[in-house]
Amino acid sequence: MTPSVPAFRAAEEKKLFLKRIDLMTFFSEDTLDELAADCSEIVLDANTVLFEKGDTGKSMYILLEGEVLIYIEKKNLATLKPGAYFGEMSLIESQPRTASAKTLVPSTLIEINEELFERYFANQPRALMAMMRNLSARSRKISSDLAASLPSMDEESGVDPIAFMNDTYLDVLLFDLETFKFTQANAPACREVGYSPEDLFKMHFLDLAISLDQEDIDRLFEPLIQNIRPMTVFEAVYRRKNGSTYPVECRCQLVKNLGTHPQVMVWSQDITERKQLEEQIRQMAYYDPLTGLSNRNLLNDRLEVALTAASVANEKVGILFLDLDHFQNHQRHTGSRPGGPASQAGGGPAEKGGAAGRHGGPHGGGRVRHRGAQPHKRR
Repeated sequence: MTPSVPAFRAAEEKKLFLKRIDLMTFFSEDTLDELAADCSEIVLDANTVLFEKGDTGKSMYILLEGEVLIYIEKKNLATLKPGAYFGEMSLIESQPRTASAKTLVPSTLIEINEELFERYFANQPRALMAMMRNLSARSRKISSDLAASLPSMDEESGVDPIAFMNDTYLDVLLFDLETFKFTQANAPACREVGYSPEDLFKMHFLDLAISLDQEDIDRLFEPLIQNIRPMTVFEAVYRRKNGSTYPVECRCQLVKNLGTHPQVMVWSQDITERKQLEEQIRQMAYYDPLTGLSNRNLLNDRLEVALTAASVANEKVGILFLDLDHFQNHQRHTGSRPGGPASQAGGGPAEKGGAAGRHGGPHGGGRVRHRGAQPHKRR
């Protein structure tokens, strides 16, 4: 990918655009000024491939003008409009791209590389959480678009459910609505869970979806049984034949044109990558990478909660500060490693109702504790 022409958009114009993006509504004016001056801008012709699936991802992009298509091989996943950002998954995870991107029309983008991401985003929890919400919404949108493209399985549709299952690349299972025993499974589903069709036909849906129980099943499938909605969507954890587990998003549809009992067709999508990235973003937003303790952002939130609770209960809040330089001397004497159990425990077991964290700076650690029922002043 090479820019077709150099871009010379004024920093002030970029700033006005950036401040309208949800990811950056939390930034101060000064920070936006600096980011607008630092980030580079690229202009691309139509049908220019920005990156391909499997490429190393070291930048994320914000679309200023034009349209960008996200796709995997011949399957289109999403068409992005101005204001959308993409490519953040590979940047955060340092993993290859999971999809390809190309322009549909002449387009202008802002590039955020690793250095800029670390400088402006990695220490902004609200921006990171906005990024996580966008990621989840984008994943749900792709799943919803997929569901909308699936054929109806009612008697009037004329669709043969078995033929559809065998033709699709999706993981699809079929089970009896009365017994919840599997009756059909296509090849992609069998490969994913590691069971043969014969194995699955002896199993109950709950044998596979181990995070659910009978009450969950009754609640989740009631809308299908009562014809309240044509499809129900939920998340679960599947267990493979080898004992490993993985999170899935399930989309279930009633099938009435097979046999004497209604059956349920389940499309299952592995959402492991999405869950891992969400957890990684949470860690970046709220936990210190050195000690594993709560960082300044989470510690401040917990302090606010502790002060409010103490005020209601007429109690004091105690704050204990530890000098990590001296703590390192302790670690050298005891042989414990930096960031190990000692530093993570704040020097001892946390009290009930207490919270330990690293408030920032090269030396400071802190710990919030409730103390007896004595009046205190909020400062």
